[in-house]
Amino acid sequence: MSRANRKMRATVHAAMLLVLTLALTAQTSTTSITGSVIDETGAGRPGVTITITSPAMIGERTTVTDETGAFRFTNLPPGRYQLRADLPAFASTTRTVEARLGQAASLLIAFLGTSTMPNDPPFTIVRVDYGTNRTRHQPAHRV
Repeated sequence: MSRANRKMRATVHAAMLLVLTLALTAQTSTTSITGSVIDETGAGRPGVTITITSPAMIGERTTVTDETGAFRFTNLPPGRYQLRADLPAFASTTRTVEARLGQAASLLIAFLGTSTMPNDPPFTIVRVDYGTNRTRHQPAHRV
């Protein structure tokens, strides 16, 4: 084998090693929680403050639903999160949500508004979807 062939082979091997290393480091160790808050008519509910906390992260993260009622938390370590929904003039409500590695949690939260029960929270999680194939329907528990 000539010196040029050995050099070419070494260069190809080094390039393959670099590509493999980059591919392995590109694999993520985080997940996300996204969702929408809708009202009684099914329209998006803007202005709802969504806060998450977890022993898996330091502090808390907060966002406000946009004009379509959507919210998003990205780059989260996997774990159990306390998700709190707040809207001025209504009681805040909290629910535990699991954020799984490789399976983003997507929530549909219904804003119920005023309730006939004095201590009823104004929000309920209608559905939690994990990833693209697996769906877990939750009963109508309060958030």
